[in-house]
Amino acid sequence: NVLLKDFSLKGYFDGTILKETEDAGWNYVLDTIFFGDSITENMGWYLGDLPEANVWAIHNLTPANAMTWEVPFNKYNEKITLAKGMAKYKPKRIIIQLGANSVGISTKDYFISTYENFKKILCSSNCHVSFSDVMFMRRKKF
Repeated sequence: NVLLKDFSLKGYFDGTILKETEDAGWNYVLDTIFFGDSITENMGWYLGDLPEANVWAIHNLTPANAMTWEVPFNKYNEKITLAKGMAKYKPKRIIIQLGANSVGISTKDYFISTYENFKKILCSSNCHVSFSDVMFMRRKKF
């Protein structure tokens, strides 16, 4: 069981866009929503101290269905789509991790095109533009 404060990906990925910075503190984590599939759904369990309220996730969520599926937003005790949830609750930042179930059943080109389409739809939905930082976590290579 690894505590979130001890978790690091340093050295695992070359060319990472977000560089390591000073620890922003626990309030930074509490102001962050983690959106995604079953991997994200279980982050609190694996990391030990991530509040369930900060996890907006459901198993089998993929880049192809992420904008249309209603996802449990535990913090608010409701199921809602990502765009509606972001517009309604205006999280400071959201980290999106999708595709665990897509990688094994789709081609590389299909996966990339559905992820690109998801990002395009999300960015054009105006659900986050003025109040949220949106970050995408990378999946393992094909």
